[in-house]
Amino acid sequence: MKQKNVDVIKVKTDEITAAAVQLRDKKIIAINKDKIRNRTHEHTVLAHEFCHIETGTLYSLFDDEIMIDKKEHKCKKYMVNEFVPIDKLKYYIKKCYLKHEIAELFDVTEDVIDLAIKIYKQTGEW
Repeated sequence: MKQKNVDVIKVKTDEITAAAVQLRDKKIIAINKDKIRNRTHEHTVLAHEFCHIETGTLYSLFDDEIMIDKKEHKCKKYMVNEFVPIDKLKYYIKKCYLKHEIAELFDVTEDVIDLAIKIYKQTGEW
């Protein structure tokens, strides 16, 4: 993230675990460390927010639920492609790795592995 000039700052709020924002040319990910379960969860949360920045899918005050859902889907699809490449995922599954082992290899949470399979099936790549 440093190479992409994205700053990570700590915040304390009950509402969110993390959020990506852009103020003019300044890109920031705000993260609430109190809601982070472990290092892998932190990596997954930061990766998701980074993908919002990379894909330009940051929320605006005027986004309705449909627009937010579209932005989330685009962000998640990008994250899966970047952090859980289909060839490696298929290889680990073929070799009978368990889901938690695959997640550990990709340094993401298990729900990201489920998401990857779902997205790859939707796109016809699976």
